[in-house]
Amino acid sequence: LLLILLILLVYFYHDKKKYFNCLIFSVSSFATVVLFLIRDINIITGLRYYRGGADGLLHFSFGRKIAQNLSDYNFYEALKGSEHIYYFMPGLRYFSSLNNYIFGDSSYGYVIICIFIPIVIFRIFNELITTKVALILFTSFIFIPVFENMGFGYFNYVWQAARYHAESLSILFILVSFYLIIKIHQRKDIIIMNLLISILLSLAVFLRPNFLPTSLIFFVYLIILLFKNHYFNQIIFSLLGYSLIFICLAHNFYFGKELVFFTNAAVNFKLSIYMIFDALYSLFTFNIQNENLSTLKNQFFDWNPIYNIHRLIIILFIFYRLLLNKYESFVYVLFISMLSQHGVLFLTHASSRYAYLAWLLTFILFIYLISKMNFWKNRYAI
Repeated sequence: LLLILLILLVYFYHDKKKYFNCLIFSVSSFATVVLFLIRDINIITGLRYYRGGADGLLHFSFGRKIAQNLSDYNFYEALKGSEHIYYFMPGLRYFSSLNNYIFGDSSYGYVIICIFIPIVIFRIFNELITTKVALILFTSFIFIPVFENMGFGYFNYVWQAARYHAESLSILFILVSFYLIIKIHQRKDIIIMNLLISILLSLAVFLRPNFLPTSLIFFVYLIILLFKNHYFNQIIFSLLGYSLIFICLAHNFYFGKELVFFTNAAVNFKLSIYMIFDALYSLFTFNIQNENLSTLKNQFFDWNPIYNIHRLIIILFIFYRLLLNKYESFVYVLFISMLSQHGVLFLTHASSRYAYLAWLLTFILFIYLISKMNFWKNRYAI
């Protein structure tokens, strides 16, 4: 790896842009290795283990069985993925099998994947704002995670990858898709990118089905962009790419003879629409003993504890700016995606790793809206 890095540095030496990109990649790689060393040195040394009863142990074991079945040319069992009907997160076991097939009983594949998370974060802000701001946010994301409770702390994604959870990989796919959608919005490199976006968005849901709202909203926006720019033939490729979202349905019907769209795991809905309306009605009628009101209050503080009051202020600021000003279409798409993911949180699991995507989308939108304020424009002008 060091030899490759030196060759790249020499090769890009006379091209400042390529040299700069190589530097960003190097910093991200270095930070990734250091954080994995801090979290669990065994991930870097290759001695991989998981604590009993954790999801990571299960996903890794599924992946190992798939890799073994592929090695034995038992393709039926490999495709089945240890379950006739998916109960646990579907996609990670197949990524794990690919990792096992290439890197053996280690997590090196996931370590390499994580390197690209900070890079994509930098790329997104570089497109939306300026290189200077993107560098500041890139540095903050990796080294000074003051906004980690907004999903903007790299160590959180490394920690989840170390535990072999699907969030880090799935969120990376969504971030890459969003970055490419911005490029298409700016009418840059439209050809072929739309197929990649569609595939990544469908695979993100394959890894984490609860990210379906954002995936679907981004995909619909992609189709609208292609239609507006008269790339009608590209729409077909996009639809073909996004058809991978039916992988779970096809698997469950073929192996389990049941029409289950994603998994048969019962979604733990802590609130329903009726419960919310009943709780609000009891609030207005001063019926503070209402059970649904108590449930709503508990879910609200699970979604946003009192010490994270700044997150509510940020959401109010976003509403205020969007009502006050007119922005480009992708801003409203990002806003709707943000709301949809917060809706999923509010009704189901409201915190921890389940909340990363919703708060990360919120943070990206917040930073972009701040950058468009006249106050900052005037300062830059001076």
